[in-house]
Amino acid sequence: MKTLITMLLPLLLTASMLTAQNSTSVTEAPALNIGTTSDAAFTLAVRNYRMGLEADNQGLVESSLYHAVCLRLKYPEKDLRALEAAVDRLVSKGASKTIRFKAYLASTVFASPDLIDCSKLSGEGDSTGFFADISAQLQNRLLVHNR
Repeated sequence: MKTLITMLLPLLLTASMLTAQNSTSVTEAPALNIGTTSDAAFTLAVRNYRMGLEADNQGLVESSLYHAVCLRLKYPEKDLRALEAAVDRLVSKGASKTIRFKAYLASTVFASPDLIDCSKLSGEGDSTGFFADISAQLQNRLLVHNR
């Protein structure tokens, strides 16, 4: 229990630091309104989300997947290879089918964030709707329609 609390505390602090700051952009989707941040806070967030992706707690892994994708979509120019590698591992080694599917969607977003229209994503905190919207957008963009 102490280990879990020790692992969760930095993740929760980082998430609160990112969401507590005001965003200057008004054109972002509500799901991506995670505020502006310094390089140090961003680096800390990446490290903590990576630890969350490697946790044994399924809820923490799913939450970290959600936040990792939000970071990738909001900051496509940033180097997120550490998160991407952790997400890619979950595609085949995730503890549940749900985690493996969400990791597959996240991996696709990490590879091509330009496939996602952030204005059409579900509101903040709705992880299920968020990944459903990503799935629908990828399906619409990547499937070939024969007529």
